[in-house]
Amino acid sequence: MHGGIGNTWECLAHVYLRRALHSSRILGGLDASLAALTERLGIEGGGDGLR
Repeated sequence: MHGGIGNTWECLAHVYLRRALHSSRILGGLDASLAALTERLGIEGGGDGLR
């Protein structure tokens, strides 16, 4: 994914990757985010089928 450098402690890419994966697990991922957004905006459907 990061070419020849891989996933090393010297490269900040691993920090962002780990943060994104952890946030996805904690916050419920894309489907939960879309459902919350559509509910807040008052859009019918609650995020189903938006992708």
